[in-house]
Amino acid sequence: MKNDLRPRRLVCLVGFMGTGKSTVARLLARQVGWHYVDLDKLITESSGLSIPEIFDRLGEPGFRKMEREHLARIVAESVELNKPRILSLGGGHNCPT
Repeated sequence: MKNDLRPRRLVCLVGFMGTGKSTVARLLARQVGWHYVDLDKLITESSGLSIPEIFDRLGEPGFRKMEREHLARIVAESVELNKPRILSLGGGHNCPT
């Protein structure tokens, strides 16, 4: 099996709501020229629902499932395309390794 030694460049920002994750991630991405992704924004745009609406309709388990699926896709795309990303996560997840 061939070892893939390409660097994996994915920076994840985690913190409580309102601490500035999205703002810092956006500014950092602009400064280093990487792609910026806000996981909560991606979820709301793809579902057409706000986070509170998702919790009301699907509960926390439903939201977390959506969150995991989107996060897995973002990480897979980053690795497959070798595109560095700055990722703003909610307070419920850690950045995957």
